[in-house]
Amino acid sequence: MRYRSIRTKLLSSFGITFSVLYALLVGTMLFLASRYFSQNTKKNALSFVKLTFKDVSEIYVENFSTNPLRFAEKINHIFNSIPDLSRIVIFDSVGTIVFSTTQLFSKGDEILPLSPSMINSFELTEKLDIEYYVLVPILNETGRNIHSILYCFSREKEFQFRRFIAIFGFFIYSVLFLGTLVIDNLLMAQFVRNIEKLKRIAELVQSGDYSVRSSIKSGDEIMFLSDTINSMLESMTSYIYNLRAMVEELEARDKARDEILAKISHELRTPLTASKGYVELLLSENMGNLSEEQRKALEIILRNLNRLEDETRKLLQSSKVAMENVQIDLRAIDVEKAFEEIKENFESEIQKKDLKLIYKFEVNKVCADLEQFRSILENLLSNAVKFTPQGGLIEVRTSVEEVGDKSYFKISLFNTSPKIPESELDKIFEPFFQVNNGTKREKGGFGLGLYIVKRAVELHKGFVRALNTENGVKFEVYLPFLEVCNEEDPNN
Repeated sequence: MRYRSIRTKLLSSFGITFSVLYALLVGTMLFLASRYFSQNTKKNALSFVKLTFKDVSEIYVENFSTNPLRFAEKINHIFNSIPDLSRIVIFDSVGTIVFSTTQLFSKGDEILPLSPSMINSFELTEKLDIEYYVLVPILNETGRNIHSILYCFSREKEFQFRRFIAIFGFFIYSVLFLGTLVIDNLLMAQFVRNIEKLKRIAELVQSGDYSVRSSIKSGDEIMFLSDTINSMLESMTSYIYNLRAMVEELEARDKARDEILAKISHELRTPLTASKGYVELLLSENMGNLSEEQRKALEIILRNLNRLEDETRKLLQSSKVAMENVQIDLRAIDVEKAFEEIKENFESEIQKKDLKLIYKFEVNKVCADLEQFRSILENLLSNAVKFTPQGGLIEVRTSVEEVGDKSYFKISLFNTSPKIPESELDKIFEPFFQVNNGTKREKGGFGLGLYIVKRAVELHKGFVRALNTENGVKFEVYLPFLEVCNEEDPNN
């Protein structure tokens, strides 16, 4: 997204505002000046008419017919006494032109855009926006019109004044506008610089540098904003420091816990293996015959040793998958073959509890790490066998399912075990978690199986969830479905 500079926005705003104001101001000044000049011209014209119309009438009556040269000389003197007067026209009583000053300077018929009947006496009239006209009727003693005098005044000076005012107004407008921009730019310079400083600080904070601070001392709202940002950064820095310390402490605890678990499980495996070996040797009766009571006792010992060995193995697995630098090797895996091998480890328990195990693999190939994939299947099946009641059902299926815009290889395991409280469905994947209904405590174990499943799935960038159904519980594992994979693992 493109951003406009605040300087550009402010200058544009001031420019538009003052352009309108200056245009109104200059326009008003032009209008008033032009109006004043026009009214003054009209006033002077009427004053001149009132001062000269009697003289013009007497000169016409006394000299026009008897002494034309004398008449022309006197009329010319009056005509030249005012520069704006363009001509004097005399009409007879019926409105016919009998004399015009233009006859003194040029030849040809007089063409007037109006007649005396179109003009009222002593009224200034504008025609064709070129001249002003003033008509003066001359009456005898009986009130009869004997002739009329028409004064024509040129408006050229008025037009010249308007042109001058327009040019001068544009010049004044330009000076005021440019001056305003310069002054605004000077006044905004410090303000814009402070805004740009805050912008740079925001960019540095966005990039992760929380050590920056603002040093604006303008004494206005920008300074208040600057101080507020500094206080916010101080709080954020303190919070981040504390958060990092907490994270480091938690990571150290997790690492220590994993190391302890790995050490404990490793130390337990050696005596467990030796103990199992001696128990199996005794059961084989190679060291002497056993009574029925002795055999039963040794079988109980062996069963508990096997369970302890299984939990020890899970401790090793959990400490391994908890490591952040675990690398997975994706290979094409035969799902059914891997499941059959794992199922063999639970055959005796399945038969003992008379469980019904159904499995159907619609998709029999998956790209996954063999060790982690076997761990997923083994712990899911172990959990199901452990919690499914006598004569219950375990059903395992695979398929490909679309989630959003991605395809996933899905493992669905259903078993008729007691339902899990809804509030604990997500917690069962946490390490060492025990369900509150007491079922898990009766079955024993550390609560690591589902945690191992979750971590192994997350190593593949997948996810796992548990759902309560009408008749039991269902676990769903989603692994990214890859069309192309490495060669099938030869050990699978």
